Amino acid sequence: MRNIIIQQLPDSITSLAQLYSTDEKFAEEHYCDFDLDIIYRLIPEKVALLSADTIHTEVKQHISELASEKEGDKKDAGVAICKDICRIMEFHPEYDSISKAVESYISCEDLSNEFGNELKSPSVRIRKEAQQTIDSLMEETFSDLSIEFSPTIFAESFVRLLKTGQKEKSVEISSRLVNHLGDASYDFRQKALSILIEIVNSLNLFSDTYLFEKLSQVIIRNLFEKKETFEYSEFIWQIIEKAIVEKDYAFLAKIMHSLYLRRRI
Repeated sequence: MRNIIIQQLPDSITSLAQLYSTDEKFAEEHYCDFDLDIIYRLIPEKVALLSADTIHTEVKQHISELASEKEGDKKDAGVAICKDICRIMEFHPEYDSISKAVESYISCEDLSNEFGNELKSPSVRIRKEAQQTIDSLMEETFSDLSIEFSPTIFAESFVRLLKTGQKEKSVEISSRLVNHLGDASYDFRQKALSILIEIVNSLNLFSDTYLFEKLSQVIIRNLFEKKETFEYSEFIWQIIEKAIVEKDYAFLAKIMHSLYLRRRI
């Protein structure tokens, strides 16, 4: 369902910005006939899928039009739309380069006063929500009172963390999950394994290089500290399979070399 909604969302940064800051009427006009709360949570993921060139082109056109407008309601409305765009650009993986380009456009057209510090202080509400969701899931899942849990929901929340640019938080959560593979509780080990397998299957070794690099460091450290369990071995095998399928032989070599060294200890 999530992929269907994302596909139905507009492919325009302008329309996405308006969806993010407006009401149901605009959503209905763009055929987004799903619950607004769901749409709102998935907009960051849709923004991340847009090409940086498309965003550059749209924003540059808006700013050029603004520069030729006289003071008045029309110009104020145009500035408001551009500010809305600036607020959701932070969800794009290439936000830094896009924001610098936009700042350049604004400066060239002498519109700095209209935008103020908009690019320097983007909205953080979605990021905070993503953090709170994943923290709540960790607490609920690895609680002695926990009965039911969903690896799929956990993985979706984890991916949303990445989509909102929170690499360090994703490393923290994945490292905690890996450490749970050596937990004294069989239940916790099985839960961590199920979640990690779901997460690994949701990610790409090449596009999520930073996370997998950090994850490999945790795996190697735990190997040399002799913290293996059945679940730990199963997780390493899943990582190896992922590397083989995606033909990331450098990553595969690193893990295999660590396993070889571990056997010699």
